[in-house]
Amino acid sequence: MSSSLYPLLYDLLFVLLLAGAAWLGHRRGFLASLVLLAGGLLAILGAAWAAQAFAPAIGDAFLSPFLTRQVTLALAEAGGDAAAALENFTFLPDSVRAALESVLSSFSDDAAAQTAEGLMAVLLPFVKAGIFLVACLVLRGIVRALASLLRGMNAVPLVGGLNRLLGLVLGLGIGAINCWVASVVIWLASSLAAGRVPILGAGVLNQTVLYQFFAGLNPFLVRY
Repeated sequence: MSSSLYPLLYDLLFVLLLAGAAWLGHRRGFLASLVLLAGGLLAILGAAWAAQAFAPAIGDAFLSPFLTRQVTLALAEAGGDAAAALENFTFLPDSVRAALESVLSSFSDDAAAQTAEGLMAVLLPFVKAGIFLVACLVLRGIVRALASLLRGMNAVPLVGGLNRLLGLVLGLGIGAINCWVASVVIWLASSLAAGRVPILGAGVLNQTVLYQFFAGLNPFLVRY
């Protein structure tokens, strides 16, 4: 497939997410869709709190020691040259490695600890995004279970038709939430791919319309 079609595939994905959520909202009805929309927003807030609260502790307990060990080994292989050591961290995008190299060029003592600290600052947003997505998935699953109990309202006489129409409108709102969460997933995948997967490259994503719109609302996005 031509790479010029990749941006269109992303926009098509977001259109399908919006249309699918609107259709499901029509089937669920107003009350169930309202619960899902409100619950989705609350799930985002709860997941954002969890990411902010737990990411630093997880980083300090697991990521920081791991990075310190890896940096120490990389520096030993590079003869103490931090810039050369960073070349071994191929999981980082080139722009991130360049930014870290610029910062670390002013360091002279304890290069391993300072390099690990710089990497922690770079990777912490990705840790937050991972925690956020897991927490959001769990919380939204709970909300969906609650919303399924309200589908019987669609059968109420004289209310069902209006109930479904309002459900469709609210479904668009749910679709927007789904698109926003999808944009976070795509951003995280693109960052972890570090330019090695063409369809996840920045050049492709920058040509999209809907992804760019929702990615502009990404609180984890860090540009270097």
